[in-house]
Order: sequence, then structure tokens, then C-alpha cells
Amino acid sequence: MNKQSLVNELSVKSEITKKASEQYVSDILDIIMETVAKGEDISITGFGKFSKQEVKGREGVSKLQGVEKAWKTEDSHRVAFSAGKLFKEKVKGI
Repeated sequence: MNKQSLVNELSVKSEITKKASEQYVSDILDIIMETVAKGEDISITGFGKFSKQEVKGREGVSKLQGVEKAWKTEDSHRVAFSAGKLFKEKVKGI
């Protein structure tokens, strides 16, 4: 399912216009992205939790063609999602 399909499903289920449902979906996604980007978690009971995780850089040595070369990666961040209990049960078909 893509964003447009989600908008269509929301408009049918909620009995609102597609324009209104598209605005709702866009607003929710914007709020989630802005909040996680600030480093705050978003927990939606039963659905799951969005969070920002720090990934530590690491060091190593490359031994290509017999020449050792030290390298180091930068610290970075990634987005994590952990599904909630109700979501997991729905996916399992319970």
C-alpha cells in the first residue's frame, strides 16, 4: 500500500473527502518525522514506537593489496520502529 491507497482507504472508512484525508495523512506523517528528528520518541499504544537511535562510528584497518590503511566512520542516526503488542497480534492473525 502506498500513500495514495492509504488516503483512499481513510476517506472511505471515515466518510470524509479524499482531500481532507490526504491532509490528515500528510499532517500525521509530518508530525512523526519532525518529532523523531528532534530526538523525541512517539509511542502509539498498541501500534508501536518510533524512535531515533544513535549509531556509533567505528574504526578498522583495510589490508587491500598488502597495504594497511586505517579508516574511521562517523557517528550517525537511524530511525527505529518497534511494533506494539496489538500490531504484532494482528500480523500473526491472532
